[in-house]
Amino acid sequence: MAKTLILHGSSGDLSQRQILPALLILHKTGQLNSMKIIALAMEPWDTDTFASKMWEAMLAKNSVPKGYTESDWLDFVQEKVLYMNLNLEVSDEKQVA
Repeated sequence: MAKTLILHGSSGDLSQRQILPALLILHKTGQLNSMKIIALAMEPWDTDTFASKMWEAMLAKNSVPKGYTESDWLDFVQEKVLYMNLNLEVSDEKQVA
């Protein structure tokens, strides 16, 4: 049975320093199996932009796991991650009075 992890605040500091590096390690060591990850944040990005921005942030914060490369990261994102913009301050729905 496939499982899905929904990661709220996926572009935030905790994700950059701890969660995303840990998920990368779990993926590379085969421990995520068929799990998919839906990464939610307020930035109006697509999955490729998310991957690029988070790699840059992890490099800047020295949180890339030792021995892991950008290629490892991109493989992980391509196989496991779907980024979705979740901005609750903007609504396309019309208010009903």
